[in-house]
Amino acid sequence: AINHAQDACLEPRVSLAERRVAFYALKDIKAGDELSFDYGEQYWLERGLAPEDDSRDYSPERVARERAKLADAQAASSSLQNPLSRRRRR
Repeated sequence: AINHAQDACLEPRVSLAERRVAFYALKDIKAGDELSFDYGEQYWLERGLAPEDDSRDYSPERVARERAKLADAQAASSSLQNPLSRRRRR
């Protein structure tokens, strides 16, 4: 299994074209070491969770602020009209 760790030993690289995720070592990995990569702040903020071994701020206040920013950005992008996406009515 590969788990989350802020100080991870692996870095994922995603290829959408190849529909593949490859993991690259960030440091030497010895036999018996746990394999891990950093899921990233956005993963935890979207879920309103906080990993136990992570020193970043996942307080409820920060989660609320980040969710509000995301909602504002989504509202702003939906209010913008793209002239290229409009269909002409005949």
